[in-house]
Amino acid sequence: MTLLTVAKLEATGDDFLVVLDWEARSGPSPSRARRLCDRHHGADGVMSVLSPCAGGDVRMELVNADGIEAEMTGNGVRCVVLAVLDWGLVARPTLTVETAAGLRRVSAADSGTAAAALQLTAEMGTVRLDPGSRLRCPAPGPV
Repeated sequence: MTLLTVAKLEATGDDFLVVLDWEARSGPSPSRARRLCDRHHGADGVMSVLSPCAGGDVRMELVNADGIEAEMTGNGVRCVVLAVLDWGLVARPTLTVETAAGLRRVSAADSGTAAAALQLTAEMGTVRLDPGSRLRCPAPGPV
């Protein structure tokens, strides 16, 4: 049995299950995402935090509650960065996250409030309508 680190995070009304699965090559299957996001869990999607493969600090994959893989979500990428910082995987104030839509930079700064809160700002990049331009990790070679 493999134990996973999981957090349920919310950003501007979107709820995500964020799963640290550093050794996995990809995120959850569509059927697993649908089961994890059933009405009892109340999540809009499952975001996997994976080891990077294209020059980023971390890689994320998102499968929505209906089992459909999504390229990117601004709220979700901020949740991933918060989880990565909380879990101590990366300590820098600016991280590069690999998404299916390409590399996205997310900056963390003190929010200036009395509570110890971070303000996370994500660079969203340019909208593309070409599904063939998705960032994909290379297939694993022989072990």
